[in-house]
Amino acid sequence: MLKKHEAAWRQLAWTEHTHLPHLEGRLTPSPAVSGSCLIFPSRGSPLLKPIIQHISSKLRGVAEQHTEFPAHIPYGSLVDHAQDISVVLEIAQGHQRYCFRSLSTGEGHPLACHAGFLEFDRIIPGRQAIETCGEYLLETLSILNHTSPMFQVWNWKTGVIETSLLHPDKATATARFLDSDHLIIGDANSMRDFGMQSFRIVRFRDSRARTGDETTLSSSPSYMFLLPSIMQKSTLTSWTLPPRMSSLEGSFRTDPEERLLFVRSIPFANHSLTFEQRVVHLDIPVRTFLSYIAAHPLDRGNSITVPWDEWGPRGTCLTQESPNLRIGVMSVSGMRRIGLRRATGSGHAILTLIDYHPRRVARALQHDPASVELQDEKAPTTLPRLVKEIPLPDGLVDEPIDYETFTASLHEDGVLFIQYAPHRQFIRNVWAYTI
Repeated sequence: MLKKHEAAWRQLAWTEHTHLPHLEGRLTPSPAVSGSCLIFPSRGSPLLKPIIQHISSKLRGVAEQHTEFPAHIPYGSLVDHAQDISVVLEIAQGHQRYCFRSLSTGEGHPLACHAGFLEFDRIIPGRQAIETCGEYLLETLSILNHTSPMFQVWNWKTGVIETSLLHPDKATATARFLDSDHLIIGDANSMRDFGMQSFRIVRFRDSRARTGDETTLSSSPSYMFLLPSIMQKSTLTSWTLPPRMSSLEGSFRTDPEERLLFVRSIPFANHSLTFEQRVVHLDIPVRTFLSYIAAHPLDRGNSITVPWDEWGPRGTCLTQESPNLRIGVMSVSGMRRIGLRRATGSGHAILTLIDYHPRRVARALQHDPASVELQDEKAPTTLPRLVKEIPLPDGLVDEPIDYETFTASLHEDGVLFIQYAPHRQFIRNVWAYTI
């Protein structure tokens, strides 16, 4: 079955089409992908029930089904289908609390601390939950013009703070779980310059950080992986990393470290994107970081700065593309990434599927070597990848495809295409295509 699943992605053909009318008209952003499920949270009104959407798959014999979640999940909440949990930040009577509910019942999660609630004694406007990783919850505390961002990791089963890390300055920064022991933090140059200097990796399960006291990142032993100079200049840089989750039953992504970190930099000149400039993409397998960390343990109390030339050229893939062909829709799932761009000449949108999983790349070299993109030794990066360009399904060829009204979400068995009304006021059409 695994070989059939991988072969179906290599020879991608749209074998199943499902129209999902029950999602039309919803005031919702792009869905959250959790394993092979997509969760459409409610937005604006508690009367609008969240929907958990399972996409059909002929290959696995799975029928399309959707269920309404019995409790309100506002936009910005967390869902982890593998752990059957949702996390909602609630504010009531001058207090904040995280509410942990079971996705299957809507009731308090039986493993969460304090009967399903994590209480706080004061309101922090900038408090926001980011993601879960096993029994841990990562949140960011950020109050503009007041303090530097702080990253806190809680054990949501016991209610104990594992660590509180204070960013050393007011530069914008975001954090994610790299694995069950480390956080990865994208450091911006400054509040006015959106370019990124580095990725900082810190071990949050450090014995010194379990006191609950605030610790600054600059005093915490960490790895600082410097980015290439083209991304450190005045650019608009964003990055995304799929959540690290336990595998669902029947999931083909059995290793939670099979994840791809995707970075995109858009050069700016006089606050406008010119057609002469190229958009820069950087794909980083999580194992690139983990392998370096395993081979270079930190001395007690010391940090390591890793130059780009030491870790990037052989462990990443750096590419550039012309912005006049770019549509801008990107989605990452496991070690795969998709993007939409316009074909040269016709102007029609085409889907680009990129896969960095080493086993799948090795198999493709045997069965379809032309689909594997091998970089020249003189190229800035040499990580091989599987690349396939696919025309959009027949039902979407004539649809207006642009960033403002169209998005695509990659999941384990296919792609979900969503068309919005102008200004993304509501969902107009939803198509689910599976392998």
